[in-house]
Amino acid sequence: MSGNLTDGSITVTTSENDKVQIVLNGVKIACSSGPAIDVQSADKCFITLAEGTQNSLSDGSAFTSEDANACIYATCDLTINGSGSLDVSGNYRHGVFSKDNLVVYGGLINVSAVEDGLNGKDSVKIGAGDISIDSGADGVKSSKSTNPEKGFVYVNGGSLSIDAEDDGIQAKTHLLHSWRVD
Repeated sequence: MSGNLTDGSITVTTSENDKVQIVLNGVKIACSSGPAIDVQSADKCFITLAEGTQNSLSDGSAFTSEDANACIYATCDLTINGSGSLDVSGNYRHGVFSKDNLVVYGGLINVSAVEDGLNGKDSVKIGAGDISIDSGADGVKSSKSTNPEKGFVYVNGGSLSIDAEDDGIQAKTHLLHSWRVD
């Protein structure tokens, strides 16, 4: 995808067994009434940031759908990767939200959100990338409480800068990291 979309979104509706890859190659998408990227059904969705590109996504302050709650919203596993840059403005609630696992593995990512910056209900895994979050609630959050093997946040690489009104990182079950804290 490339180009500007002043009031619309990318919507994915496919079989729950399909894997989808969306390559952002210099896009600017604003949606006044819902997510800029709305993954309604798939097995996994990959958002790849093309090398050397600047990408920008924003949503409005009110949604017409009660289910979606973020600028980038997915009902399936969601991975953000690549080496380009991405600015996400979550004006309704969250910046990036997955009902399953959220993985970030690359890119220069700036998220501003009214509520949570990155929210993966089952888990959030960060393996690479330079991530900056400014949030009105939690910076990074995983909230699954009905399964003790879920609801965790795992940070294994990249850089993470968080300015949050609530918790910087909030994990329901476990916070795992492999970096040194001084």
